[in-house]
Amino acid sequence: MKRMIAVIVSFAAVCWLSLAGAYNLTCLLTAQKDLLGVNLPTMLAALENPDTMKFFLLLIACGVLLIVAALVSRASINYKSRMREVVPDLSIPQAEGQGQYGTAKFLDSAKYGEVWSSVKVSDADPTLRHLMRESEEEAHDESTKSARGRGWRPDHRHE
Repeated sequence: MKRMIAVIVSFAAVCWLSLAGAYNLTCLLTAQKDLLGVNLPTMLAALENPDTMKFFLLLIACGVLLIVAALVSRASINYKSRMREVVPDLSIPQAEGQGQYGTAKFLDSAKYGEVWSSVKVSDADPTLRHLMRESEEEAHDESTKSARGRGWRPDHRHE
């Protein structure tokens, strides 16, 4: 349906442009520059002139050929590609071509265990608690230093 609407609109545009082009081209070739314009009744009346009619038919034929060429060339384009599942519920288009734009591949599911490992961490681990406490203190010290540079005093309180 969309394609049909596009063809109709394109053909209407080709007709209008062909009529305006034929009329104005005839005016230019007959040295009637004062008659140039896009007045529809004037352009339609000018089609009685055989030269204007020939230009009009020639421009219509060229426009129709362009529309047909556009339709035929688009018909052969296939925008769908094969999909490759990366992880469950996530698929990407499969690589095409000879690798001109890269050859990166995703890791096969069977090799996840070889490359990725997992570590279970417990909140009760004393080493983890010590590291988290130090990290929080460093973050606090950094925010205090940057705030001091702007004139903020750590003992200053807003009331």
